[in-house]
Amino acid sequence: MPDAEGKQIIGFGVFRLELGTYVLRKNGTRIRLALQPTRVLALLAAQQGELVSREELKDAIWGSEPPADFDHGLNSCIQQIRAVLNDDAEKPRFIETLPKRGYRFVAPVTPIEIEIKTQAVPASESGAKKEEAEERTQKTAVRKRSYPWVALGMALGGVAIAAIAVALLLPKATPTVRRVAQLTQFGRAEYWSWLVTDGPRLFFMVRTGGHWQIAHVPVRGGEPTFVETPFHNTMLFDISPDGGELLVGEWEADEHEMQLWALPSLGGSPRQIGDIKAAAAAWFPDGKRLLFVRGHEIFSADVEGSNARKIAQVEGEADFFRWSPDGTLVRFMQERKPTGYLTLWEMQADGSHLRTVLPQGDAPISGWWSGDCSGGWTPDGNYYFYRDRAGLFAREERGLLPFTRRSTHIYDPQSGYCAVLPGRDGRHLYFIGDQETRHLVRYDQATQQWQPFLAGIAAHRATVSPDGEWLAYISWTDSALWRCRIDGSERRRLTAASFQVERASWSPDGRQILIVPAGETHGHNIFLMNRDEDRPRQLTFGNFFDLNPSWTPDSSAIYFKRSTGADEKGTWFRLEVSSGRMTPLATDAGESRPNWSPDRKWAAATGDAERPGNLQPISLFDVQKNQWQRVTTAAFPVNGTWSRDSRYYFYQDLFGGAAAPVYRIRAKDGRVERVTSASFVPPGDVAAYVFTGVDPDNAPLGYEIRKNGDIYALDLEFR
Repeated sequence: MPDAEGKQIIGFGVFRLELGTYVLRKNGTRIRLALQPTRVLALLAAQQGELVSREELKDAIWGSEPPADFDHGLNSCIQQIRAVLNDDAEKPRFIETLPKRGYRFVAPVTPIEIEIKTQAVPASESGAKKEEAEERTQKTAVRKRSYPWVALGMALGGVAIAAIAVALLLPKATPTVRRVAQLTQFGRAEYWSWLVTDGPRLFFMVRTGGHWQIAHVPVRGGEPTFVETPFHNTMLFDISPDGGELLVGEWEADEHEMQLWALPSLGGSPRQIGDIKAAAAAWFPDGKRLLFVRGHEIFSADVEGSNARKIAQVEGEADFFRWSPDGTLVRFMQERKPTGYLTLWEMQADGSHLRTVLPQGDAPISGWWSGDCSGGWTPDGNYYFYRDRAGLFAREERGLLPFTRRSTHIYDPQSGYCAVLPGRDGRHLYFIGDQETRHLVRYDQATQQWQPFLAGIAAHRATVSPDGEWLAYISWTDSALWRCRIDGSERRRLTAASFQVERASWSPDGRQILIVPAGETHGHNIFLMNRDEDRPRQLTFGNFFDLNPSWTPDSSAIYFKRSTGADEKGTWFRLEVSSGRMTPLATDAGESRPNWSPDRKWAAATGDAERPGNLQPISLFDVQKNQWQRVTTAAFPVNGTWSRDSRYYFYQDLFGGAAAPVYRIRAKDGRVERVTSASFVPPGDVAAYVFTGVDPDNAPLGYEIRKNGDIYALDLEFR
């Protein structure tokens, strides 16, 4: 009779533990560890992420007859385990000590396999010959009597196939949300951040002004713990399959592609991954290769950054990669420029069979980052969760035919959010929910603080007319354009509820306002309206993306950049306001889009960085000398504005640190002066203060972005 032996194996990192025989292996090689420490290890790993008290360990391992020196014996077991796992009690990767309480196994644990080995009973040589003869006789008899059963077998096979098909086509247990829990309360989680887990912890990005870093929090909730890095800003991409390393990008300025690093998930020195610079990246499921993005191309490479090769090319910007549980399929999000619209795509591990996931990929755009955002699979592969413009959906993945795979709306967070993360237990979904408000502010030099302006009305992108008499701003609640006197009087709404505004800018004579609409309701063209009227006039037409309009000094024409969407560089044009005549500009140089001073003696322009990741140059043009001069550089200079007397050019370095400082350049000699305090740090619930201009007294105006970004968990049940 065969002798069958069942063997259950669990894995954590490079280690494998056979629970039945208490055998521990590292990379396939058996490690010598005494029985009692191995049993302690097995008990802790079996309750991964949970506190196991010393009393529980005593009862489970030693029973009713613990040794007199139990505490010493248990401490010795833990020391032996840490020694063979190369673990550190101060910075544990496997076993965490909770003083006076017990221990917790913190590394991800994965069931590896259940092996069944069968050992045949040896036979003598003569017995083997006898069995061989009997086998030939039995085969002859089977051939003589098997034919009548062939038809019946085929019929039964057909019934079985039909039964399988029916089972695959019948509706499955649908996931529903049983409970919603808020896991953090600090309000600074970045909602567009990747969210990854090693099992007991969730990792995410935190923003403080112009500074980004990584933090983690237990899956049960609690206070975030920051992961120390030597980088100015850190971008989170992925976590390794064993949970030991985070895949991150180092960035400082406005670079689109970042140097990749492998960062120990619980702290330690990062490891540079070759010279790979990427816009997005992920580990392959085997942990031996990387997938990364440059431009519109997707590459694979080994974990050291070598042997890179292109495997696919996409039209948009690929990001947020997630693998199917069997490792054969990867899904990701594509962002379509310049609208920011999102669609879900998938491909095989080798880059083949690139295709869209959902049929509604070309639905109308409702706003920046609208569309379908990448999510993830349940561990059993039955469902894929993703964000749609209408909420959170679960898509069936096991249907026999693609058209039978339904998507079911399961939750609407009523807040901004993007990627969702299924838990490793298959019963939880995690996401970063974000409630954002914006209010007008003014910088007070006396207190060196940003203070509410016009009673802190809910608005943003306020700009002052060149004569200093009027203010135009966009309502945060409905994106309508308003104007009022600088003191808040004579307030008037200029656009209807159906006309949402993205940006607005005054003409130099202060009589007209250029408008860039939001969304696709009025296309991506440019409109113009009088300060005292409420009927916008369309200036540009066609299925184009007309961006970044600016005025000529005499208010007779505008400059703008036109893109087809596929052509991201675009072409600059000059448009005569009265006649509508358009003239393409020969170059995209800074001189083609200058910001002129009110007295027309100076112009300022921001150029492109010489190389990705470099600081951007800011130059001044002296009309009298007919000469450009580079004055300074900034990580991400925005919203350049001249003072009314033309003496100073103001701008903000939005990525210039947590304070996102405002500077001014003195025109006559190019001297750069910092306007906002170097010691100022935004309050915890303020993501940033964004500079938009100056008032008649040269005090910076802007808006505050108050965020309440926190991590939430959805408890799921399937019925």
